[in-house]
Amino acid sequence: MNNIAVNIFAKILELTPNKIREQYFDNIVPIFMLHRIDDKFQISSYSYSHHITECLEYIRKYKYNPISLQEYITSVANGEKIKPKSVIFTVDDGFYDQYDIGGTLFGNYDIPLTCFVISDFIDGVLWPWDDQLIYILSNTKLKYLDIKLPNQSRYSINLNESEESVYKSMRHLRNLLKGMNQSDIYAWIENLYTALDVEQLTEAPFDFRPMSWNDAQKFIDNGHHIAPHTKTHRILSQLSDKEAYHEITESVTRVKKMLNGSSDVFAYPTGRTIDYGEREISLLKKLDIHCAVNTVPGHIHKKTDLYNLPRFTLPRTKFNFIQYLTFFEELKHRILS
Repeated sequence: MNNIAVNIFAKILELTPNKIREQYFDNIVPIFMLHRIDDKFQISSYSYSHHITECLEYIRKYKYNPISLQEYITSVANGEKIKPKSVIFTVDDGFYDQYDIGGTLFGNYDIPLTCFVISDFIDGVLWPWDDQLIYILSNTKLKYLDIKLPNQSRYSINLNESEESVYKSMRHLRNLLKGMNQSDIYAWIENLYTALDVEQLTEAPFDFRPMSWNDAQKFIDNGHHIAPHTKTHRILSQLSDKEAYHEITESVTRVKKMLNGSSDVFAYPTGRTIDYGEREISLLKKLDIHCAVNTVPGHIHKKTDLYNLPRFTLPRTKFNFIQYLTFFEELKHRILS
């Protein structure tokens, strides 16, 4: 959408009657979720960093109130009213580009960014299994793949097909694995390197490297926030009680031990409502984690469950970003529901 349309939309927002603004705008807060920020991970010539910059410029130009998730939850706990036009930004996993590029971009506009980190990833013990999966499939020299899955079923991919078809197959496989028992997912990934004749690296490749704990502390010192995102990024609902307990507890403990000023908030891996439940919520409460975010699109309302806070993936156009940022998306949702 061109700048003329964006400017017209912004003017409409300014002229919106106060009653409508109060009903559909002042009582909602969007949380935006980002992932990889480096442009090399984006499709075609799309500049994600430029897009983020435009969104942050809009936030400041039209006097929005960017706050951290920790600030939001503290205000709720103190019974304070959330300021109108508040907005929250988050990023998941703890990759180096999230610290280096993301921290700098958001810092340039004095906008806090909350990064949810996988503690074993920051420790250099592993890198996320789903990223390893894509790495293996992208680096095998085999053209016809017949993969044995953890549940003993088979999955085939023809790498001679179009790039779009192969990409869809990879995503479909990743989603299938998310619905299977995750107890031995890293052992399965290790065997996949051998099965598809890909050299297993001793540490994450350069493009997939994590930030360090020292980086994470600098991130906090520069006005941003770090919070736990489990120990190994396995899907909690696909683990036993004991495994889920360790995933959450050891991550929360490690982040608090390694960092001064970490946030008492949490993000569920993958974050669909089927990926966690009352077992996880109960444990988070015992650990004095005050809220948790998922990946279900939606705005925060006064009555939103603090352990089921929704997030929008940052839209890839400025026009759509403004719709999610404002009450228009909420108004559309209410009209259609």
